[in-house]
Amino acid sequence: MQLSTARLIITKGVPEGSRFQTWLADPEVVRYSELRHGVGKPIVEGDNRPSERWTVYLGDEEIGRLGVTFDKPNNTADLSILMGEKKYWGDGYGTEAWSAVMDHLLKSQRKVTAGTMAVNIGMLKIFKKSGMDWDGVRQWQFLWEGKEVDCVLACKFA
Repeated sequence: MQLSTARLIITKGVPEGSRFQTWLADPEVVRYSELRHGVGKPIVEGDNRPSERWTVYLGDEEIGRLGVTFDKPNNTADLSILMGEKKYWGDGYGTEAWSAVMDHLLKSQRKVTAGTMAVNIGMLKIFKKSGMDWDGVRQWQFLWEGKEVDCVLACKFA
């Protein structure tokens, strides 16, 4: 499965020789991610929920990854993103990839959800630019850089 945007190719699956583990070893890349707790460690699937991984390419270069976890009984999908190539941060590629995968998911799911730390301004902008609505706040959900930080939840309905 492949999605195309004006500038990106987004493919379902994970390529061999992926840059993902390199990104995980960079504290700046995982600063706002729960992946920060396992910096440098391989990712292991932790549960039996159905999931998908999508790889984001700019030309032939792998620049990011999206993850989807499905809640089949409730026909919802939870979306996450990690844009690992820092030289492309701030150019709108994250929003472009996010919107493409979210729109694809909304063809078969009744709702797409996501959450982020309240201090993750880049992700909050992606939520807004992609048309997601605020879905709630989990107060002081995260311990981040020595502070208690809220989790902001967002959603979009089909």
